[in-house]
Amino acid sequence: MIINKIISDLNYLLGDEEKDFEEVYQKLSKHFPNLTTKELYDIALQQNLLSIQIKGGPIKLRRKGDKPVALPPNQNPNQKH
Repeated sequence: MIINKIISDLNYLLGDEEKDFEEVYQKLSKHFPNLTTKELYDIALQQNLLSIQIKGGPIKLRRKGDKPVALPPNQNPNQKH
């Protein structure tokens, strides 16, 4: 299915770095000419690839880590362990 190919290419383009949404869209649209920015945004949202956006700033994409980040131990001296 074409969506799976888009997702695969999207993950490849992102690698381990945060990338600008428009830059990624320009690269993908060369291979998928019928892909719209709305469709790419929806795919990125479904795949959890959207970075936190600063108000008024550009949309950024990045792959999330495979392993969850461990939380530090509770440092509250008033709470029993």
